[in-house]
Amino acid sequence: MLSQDQVDFYAENGYLHLPGILSAAEVAQLQAATDRLIEFASALQVPQPDYYYIRNPDTGQDILRRINFPGKRATECQALYGHPGILAITEGLLGRDFIVADDALVIKMPEYGAPVPWHRDLATGVMHRASDSLAVVGVDLDASTLDNGAVYVVPGSHKWDLVDIQDMVDEHGFDIPGAAPVETQAGDVLVHAANLLHASRVGRGGRVRRTIYFGTFGIDPYMHEYQASDTLVKLQMQYMFRGIQLRRKMAYSQAEQPFAWKGSAAWQVDLDEADHVEWGVPSARPY
Repeated sequence: MLSQDQVDFYAENGYLHLPGILSAAEVAQLQAATDRLIEFASALQVPQPDYYYIRNPDTGQDILRRINFPGKRATECQALYGHPGILAITEGLLGRDFIVADDALVIKMPEYGAPVPWHRDLATGVMHRASDSLAVVGVDLDASTLDNGAVYVVPGSHKWDLVDIQDMVDEHGFDIPGAAPVETQAGDVLVHAANLLHASRVGRGGRVRRTIYFGTFGIDPYMHEYQASDTLVKLQMQYMFRGIQLRRKMAYSQAEQPFAWKGSAAWQVDLDEADHVEWGVPSARPY
């Protein structure tokens, strides 16, 4: 699915914006499903570690900013694990033996959308490089603009080694050298390397903005660099294969060509319809 130019752009810059990966029909279904999750979590202030809140300094109220593992809370989000376009993108960047190991719904609520400070994924405040084998796939369910807190990236920063983020922020504030926004539309995918320095400002738009993120790894480095066990990999591979299976039932995906696994047969998962799939990531995960 990816052209060589796109693969080269990602290698050089550490991110890749791919418009229109999801159909309008699937976006609408995901918007409805996440609306239900947001309504539930906003009404109850769920005291559970998968739900994250932040204090709105304008009102003093706690507002929702993140829900981990939406795939175990909504069938539409489970089915996104098997999206052939998303899986083809991941395969193109990481190779045929890859794993989709995590999902999270990141939310910028209307009027005050939680800012995200400059960071690298899976790295410390003093930025030692994380593994190049991790690509974070962001699926936008709403337009992402300067007004509502679009993601900013520093192209090429995935190649840097040791940098103190706080020193950079103390000197430059949010506007660190090279930072640029990536505005997107609903249904777009924005992939970034775990090493890429990225952030977002406070969202001030009048509507909610939602992004579903997936952590995707090359299996070999996942096992050797992140110490994932063979058992954990096989458990987590169920997520993707169940997603591929679920898409056969979704009205919006009837015309699409299902993703075909081309990697090692050792990681192929055969599931019956009645097989239980554990959607939560075990507490003993290696990262």
